[in-house]
Amino acid sequence: MYGKRIPGVTTLIEQSGYAEKGSNFYTSRSRQRGTAVHRTAELIDTLCPNATSLDEVLEKIELTHPDPEKEKYLHGVASGWLLCKREIGFKPVHNELLVGSFLYRFGGILDKWGTINNRKALLDLKSWEVSGAKWCKRPAEIQTAGYMLGAKESAGLETDVRFVVALPGNGKCRIWECTGKNDHQVFIACAINWADRYSHGYVSLDGEDYEDDD
Repeated sequence: MYGKRIPGVTTLIEQSGYAEKGSNFYTSRSRQRGTAVHRTAELIDTLCPNATSLDEVLEKIELTHPDPEKEKYLHGVASGWLLCKREIGFKPVHNELLVGSFLYRFGGILDKWGTINNRKALLDLKSWEVSGAKWCKRPAEIQTAGYMLGAKESAGLETDVRFVVALPGNGKCRIWECTGKNDHQVFIACAINWADRYSHGYVSLDGEDYEDDD
């Protein structure tokens, strides 16, 4: 997209000091669950966007797996996503959209952008198990602000409201609206901080042009 290696939204935030405690937070299992959440929601919104029940989804999509527990998890994710859309009235327009910024030098994949009534909404999906959690994790709030900036600059998409949605795979969902007035300023500060540290060799990029996790 940019011809040069740049950090992803998640990488930029983590390496600016907002990483979860311990290096084992992003485990192989959590990455697999994250991939399952994003892929399941994308399939639903692409192949049966008007579905309101799991049965309707399964008529169009084979959410199967050799492991019965994992298949149950996929069905739970699907049910949770349908519940989320019903609860907030979300209608998807863009799924897994590549966005970024030349100004602040970052890239990322925005999970969902669409409408809620007459408001333009951005959603970020998580595979978190959120039993008892009262507050959204701070890095995720900042992450949605980064995607909002990238969506506006690279895709011309304005955003009125931002949400973080947890789909733990049990048929339920947890929804947080991100209302922090300074989230965008914090993200920009992270981007500037990261760029300065990168230019002086304090952080580095590995792998792809940008890395973006759940």
